[in-house]
Order: sequence, then structure tokens, then C-alpha cells
Amino acid sequence: MFWAVGLAVFLVAAVANQDEILSPGPVNPGHEAVDCTSCHLPATGSHRQQIQANLQKFMAGENTDAPFHSEPVDNSACEDCHDRKMEDRHPAFRFKEPRFKEARASVAPQYCVSCHQEHTGKRVANGGDFCGSCHREFEEGQKIKGPDHQALADQERFDTCLKCHDFHGNHRYKVPQELQDAFSKEAVLYYLDDGPSPFGDDKIHADREQ
Repeated sequence: MFWAVGLAVFLVAAVANQDEILSPGPVNPGHEAVDCTSCHLPATGSHRQQIQANLQKFMAGENTDAPFHSEPVDNSACEDCHDRKMEDRHPAFRFKEPRFKEARASVAPQYCVSCHQEHTGKRVANGGDFCGSCHREFEEGQKIKGPDHQALADQERFDTCLKCHDFHGNHRYKVPQELQDAFSKEAVLYYLDDGPSPFGDDKIHADREQ
């Protein structure tokens, strides 16, 4: 019984610190003007009902939690502002296809937050280390200009991918045709952190303003 009381006390205390619940760290670059409730929608029911639901699930031994304070943030929250599914080079929904089973197990690309974890202060939280989950084999005769992509893949040089390629394909820029003309690794990592885009600021689709 003491654990139930302790859990209830913890949840009540959490309610008193709502700002910390919604914003445990700095927002990602570009989200500075976004209101918290644009992504964190209120959970169903009162706080008392939410606490009761979580206690009941815990006592029943269920592995899932009832939403507390706010609903979980999913892809739909991201797509409210970044909706370009048909033009996106790597839309999250595509990775639900059976052929991406291994990629889902390794980097979970079907979820926006797998790369864009909010409240880290970084544009991409995993350092851009994901291309090798899908791009390891290049078909003979595949029309790829520039460096030998298969050789780069064989050498595990997946840190070079973003030096030429814009992952989502939303920037207008001239793709380097040779590796020596590519963006520097430092410039790419700085961009994935919180720096300026090496691909330029000319975007095909502007994000919806809040």
C-alpha cells in the first residue's frame, strides 16, 4: 500500500511542476517560438482521474501507462508544421514497410523523435549516424554520379553521406559531384547540433508558422 501512496504523491508533485514536465531542456533549433501546448495536448480527464488510472494499471500489472498531464507526442504533432510527405525524400511513414524491418530495429526511423529528440537543444540528437541502416548495397549500373558509393559503404564511411546529401531533400542546392567538393564533416556536425545549414537557407517547402 505504501508504494501506491508514494506513486500518488509523486504524481501530485509532478502536477505542481508542469513547466518542468513540458520543457525538461532546451528546445530544438527553430522551435524557440513554438508554444508548448502546440505539441503537448492535454490528456483526457482530470489529474485525479489520471492518477487513478495509472494506479489501477500499476496494481493490475499492466506494462502501459495512462497518459498523465499531456498526451504522448507522436509523428502527427511534427507533421502539423512539417507536412511534406509526398515530397520528403525519407518520410517517416515509409519506414513502416516490411523491407525496413532491420532499420526499424536499429534506429527506429518510423518515428520523427528517433532523430529529432526535443528538449536536447540539438537539431539531430543521434549525430547523423543512420544512413548505413539502409544504404549498404548499390545495384550494378545504378546511375549515381560522383564518388564510388559502394566503396564508401564497404569501408563503413557512412559519416560522408550527409556531406553531400540533404536527408529530407527540402533544400535547393547543387549536390557535390565529387567527395573533395563535399561539405566538411565539421560543418555537417555543427548543423546537426544547432549551427547554420551547409545546404543553404533556400527551402522547397516552408514550415508552417506558429
